[in-house]
Amino acid sequence: MANLIASWHPERLRRVILCSHYDTRPIADQEPDPRQWAQPFLSANDGGSGVALLMELANHLGELKTAVGVDFVLFDGEETIFDPKRDKYFFGSEHFAQVYRRDRPKHRYVAAVLLDMIAGKNARFPVEPYSAFKAGALVGELWGIASELKCAAFVERTGPAVQDDHLALNQAGIPAVDVIDFSYRHWHRLSDVPDKCDGESMQQVARVLAAWLERVK
Repeated sequence: MANLIASWHPERLRRVILCSHYDTRPIADQEPDPRQWAQPFLSANDGGSGVALLMELANHLGELKTAVGVDFVLFDGEETIFDPKRDKYFFGSEHFAQVYRRDRPKHRYVAAVLLDMIAGKNARFPVEPYSAFKAGALVGELWGIASELKCAAFVERTGPAVQDDHLALNQAGIPAVDVIDFSYRHWHRLSDVPDKCDGESMQQVARVLAAWLERVK
């Protein structure tokens, strides 16, 4: 497994992370018929949308006036799960957090935003409870910008608590927020294909992130 990291302004010691996982779950375990679980599936929104947004945002990052360094981190092994009772989640983010805590680098991450299932049609991003508890100020910044920009996909209510890559980052002392639409109906199903995705949802996330990057100090 390998995490992929792309850095802008590597000389800056105050940094932020924009991240997503890029692996795909090996089985479509939410299909009602277990005989379909082993069929190949794309995981377009779950395994692809966060990566796609960051790849496009990378083309525009040079246009943004940022005061901090920016690292895009694509985590591997977020859900290499065949048997939920036996197998382990979050290899990539836990390794990243472990190295950060062990090496104590000169740079310091002041915030991280995790993107997961951000491209569903009519996506909604309520506040994820672990994010609010561990990184409440960052939640306020992001959802405040969304309200200012009239990005209605960001809703100011509490959603379900989600075990995700942001947990390891918060445990390493990096305030991390999970932007996730956990109501996506095609999660871990063969139907998670590109025609279930919508550029409008991704555009709203991108607008919020771009505005936040120019404000964070």
